[in-house]
Amino acid sequence: MQTQKLQAKNAFLYGVITLVSIIVVPLLLLGCAWLTQHPYFGIAGYFVAFLILWITGHFFGFSVFSGVGISVFVFLMFTGPALSYLYLEKTGIKQTAIIVDIRHYNVVDTLDGFYYSERDWDCKLVTTDRKPIRYALENENGCLGNLKAGQKIEIVEDPSGWVRPMTAAKLYGSPSWESWVSAGIGLLFQVWILFRLRSRK
Repeated sequence: MQTQKLQAKNAFLYGVITLVSIIVVPLLLLGCAWLTQHPYFGIAGYFVAFLILWITGHFFGFSVFSGVGISVFVFLMFTGPALSYLYLEKTGIKQTAIIVDIRHYNVVDTLDGFYYSERDWDCKLVTTDRKPIRYALENENGCLGNLKAGQKIEIVEDPSGWVRPMTAAKLYGSPSWESWVSAGIGLLFQVWILFRLRSRK
């Protein structure tokens, strides 16, 4: 009798863990990916995601410093921008902006012991009636080296101010492969969790 009660308790616990792993963890990671897109609080998304995956990985028994680190980097790297694109496409406001200043700076990356210098651009914008736009247009959002101060460009701006603006050409001309990569990574993560749960049963 005691054995049956223990088995029933373990089965219930297994079901709860499965439900949390399949539904709650991916939703929390999606929230972290969205948080990474905020200009000021983006780093918090990476920190929270690392804690979530560290706890999950520790419970299921994989290497924290390799598996978790790679999972955090890859998942957030693709999912965050994909959510940002989708959000701006659905709720963004398209308007004409004027570039008042372009700043460029060098970013030095290390790869295999060699140094590579990459130039990034930062465009300060105002509206056509000279009202400043809250966030500057960054390199990855369409501020490219061929733009000039005083030039008018079409941008899509988030009315809530959560994500930075993006040029209309960048937003509507972007491929959808990032969303598919995000879905693929999420699916593989789910399969891996189910496999680990099955092996622990």
